[in-house]
Amino acid sequence: MQRRLTVGAHFERAAVRKVCLASAVTAAAFTSPISASAEPVVDRALSDVQVLEGKGCVRLRIGFNFRVRYSGHIPTGKGGSLAVQVRAVDRIAALSMSQLKREALRPLSTSLGNVRSIEYDVAGGLNPRVLFEFDRALAIDAAQGADFTSIVVSLADPRRKAACPPVFPGAGSWQTSVSPAAPTGGSDPFASAPVRRRKGKATAKQVRAVGAAIDESRAAIKKGRHAEAIDKLRNALETPENKYTREAQELLGTAYLKSGDPASARAQFEDYLARYPADEDSRRVRQRLRGVLTALGEPPPKLKSADGRNDSAASRRHKGWSVSGSVSQFYLRNDSFRSIRDPSLPPQANPDPDEHRVHQNTLLSGLDVSASWSNSVARHKFRFSGTEEHDFSGEDGEIVGIAALYLDSTFYDYNVDVRLGRQTQSANGVLGRFDGAEIVWRASDLVRYGLVGGSPVWSRRDEPFRDGKYFYGGNVGFTPVQGLDISLYALEQRVDDLIDRRAVGSDLRYLSPNLSVFATLDYDIHFSEVNLALLNASWTLPDKTVVYGAVDHRKSPFLTSWAALQGQPFLTLYDMLKQHSEDEIYHFAVDRTADYNSASLGVSHPFNDHWQATLDVTWTNVSETRTSGGILGQQGTGDEFYYSAQLIGTNLTAEGDMLIAALRMADRKLTDLYVLDAQVRYPLTDKLRVSPRLRLGYLTGNEGLDLTEYTVQPSILIDYSLTRDWHFEAEIGTNWTHRLNGTATEDNTELFFTAGYRYDFYADPQSNCVLPVLSCQQQKR
Repeated sequence: MQRRLTVGAHFERAAVRKVCLASAVTAAAFTSPISASAEPVVDRALSDVQVLEGKGCVRLRIGFNFRVRYSGHIPTGKGGSLAVQVRAVDRIAALSMSQLKREALRPLSTSLGNVRSIEYDVAGGLNPRVLFEFDRALAIDAAQGADFTSIVVSLADPRRKAACPPVFPGAGSWQTSVSPAAPTGGSDPFASAPVRRRKGKATAKQVRAVGAAIDESRAAIKKGRHAEAIDKLRNALETPENKYTREAQELLGTAYLKSGDPASARAQFEDYLARYPADEDSRRVRQRLRGVLTALGEPPPKLKSADGRNDSAASRRHKGWSVSGSVSQFYLRNDSFRSIRDPSLPPQANPDPDEHRVHQNTLLSGLDVSASWSNSVARHKFRFSGTEEHDFSGEDGEIVGIAALYLDSTFYDYNVDVRLGRQTQSANGVLGRFDGAEIVWRASDLVRYGLVGGSPVWSRRDEPFRDGKYFYGGNVGFTPVQGLDISLYALEQRVDDLIDRRAVGSDLRYLSPNLSVFATLDYDIHFSEVNLALLNASWTLPDKTVVYGAVDHRKSPFLTSWAALQGQPFLTLYDMLKQHSEDEIYHFAVDRTADYNSASLGVSHPFNDHWQATLDVTWTNVSETRTSGGILGQQGTGDEFYYSAQLIGTNLTAEGDMLIAALRMADRKLTDLYVLDAQVRYPLTDKLRVSPRLRLGYLTGNEGLDLTEYTVQPSILIDYSLTRDWHFEAEIGTNWTHRLNGTATEDNTELFFTAGYRYDFYADPQSNCVLPVLSCQQQKR
């Protein structure tokens, strides 16, 4: 398939050949991806949604399959809908995963009401948005996820006085271990999470230290120094299981309760009962838990006898299964009609073969399934995401691709996470999707160790270890203080016996309620080059103004020996080795890669609950590449500047409506580009929405390039939800382009049409149906 052209893209096909492909990283901000191109691995941009329930406070974690940066949200107080702006840290990776303009996660029910829709919209405006609709007005807030591949949204009862911060426990890459009893509410989910025990046997000295910590904690509780007691007890519980462990955990729950934090006390008592359901002290702990649940206003569990025959609520929650996912089909059509007139040339006798072209005539079918099951020993998750593309033109035939196919397991007692299969990772030196395995051992709350290995996947049709590519690596991570994570890694990638890359580096993440920072340094010790140096940060002010920025230096394409194949008549490095030495291949690889440098700064400011403005400026520079091996070097772009301004209005005339107006300008070496983009999203009913959009573009040449181009692109999208499970949408539009190039005049008209459906499904032991019966209605989402 071919990507449909957007504003300025006609000219770019001719002019961009003179510069490095890396300029697409920034150019993507000025065009809208419409469909998947022919060969990249496409996947859903959205990964999943997780829910954390508490009394009057619900938190949602929206996961992505690539790294994202939170860039603001509106409204910032109370409302029945929410728009959260995000920006991909790696834009090219994000574009390769955006098959369509919109994606959605299944609707769900919470203790505060129904979340009617969760949509990811990449069309229109400066940044993609995650859009939420609720069935009632709620106090809402949003923030960056700790792992930088997610955002967190908090929903609260407007009458709630206690804070409901958008913080999700266990969401970070250094907090992904799922304990047998995760906290279900409270003021500080990070602090209330059950403590991970070290494996092994406690020494006599360690046992004495735990006993002393219990005595000191009891004394601190009597004196009202609850924080001191909690700190001592959590440290004591990190010791391997011993004769004092149960007493320490029960006392920790008591300390939380006396400190005025019943939600954290609940988490500790539930963890105790999950670990020791038939303990002689379990009845007393259950009685304490009943008192806590009563204080929280929740129904208490039934008491359980010492023989453990009747499951309590605490143990039931860790034994079960669920299956969820979606099935979708979309038809995509894109035709173009072209006419060229040049009075300085004689008329052409033969018809223009490009006068009418069908760029896309495809049926795109997708299946995304996630299944999870757990018990007192481990939690497991299986995920499959695949697509099938039928090209009616017959050029590409059938393209069947698997974007994700993995099993993810967490073993509680060993603090070990294992993921096996086709998966995506953007940390510890791994460059996206691969077939292989990752193992993480969390030695303590402060230190973890990881191993990763497999074969990189560049095309969705790739088989594992195609072309002899494989990699292996190790890493160690530290969490010295809450919110800060530092990892160090080493990774080697080979193509058979040839070194493809040999990297050492570090990832740094910091997250606080107001500040998020992500940084990466990747250095290739084989090529003696910095492959990636990235700093990305956002700062949220008290009035919910978000200031964000990034500095990025990277090789484009990423420096590997495989890059030496660019422009060469060889399919593999093995073929190339027949005519060139290894040293020559390494030299060609360096010559084929350019330095991509960029810096950006932006601010998003909410004026009130209805209006938000965003300003953004980006600088880029792509270096030239050298001539070698019979391949001509590419010219550099020089300094290029991109300026953007956007205004978003929500809930202006109806709950859930949205107005987006954006103005963008690109100051580039060969051309200047101006784009005016306006879009309206209006709910005609609770089930039917219309979204008209209009884009106007003006492009002019620089440095003696006699080029002028005008573009008008109107479109309209209709979105209909038949039920909470069945969703239909259709979009139709056109793109008119008038280009003056010297004495030649060219007119292009493109027609595009997209229509399809999505079915969301869910089942668990409490549902009133068993898959694959599609007609039943689930009572629990």
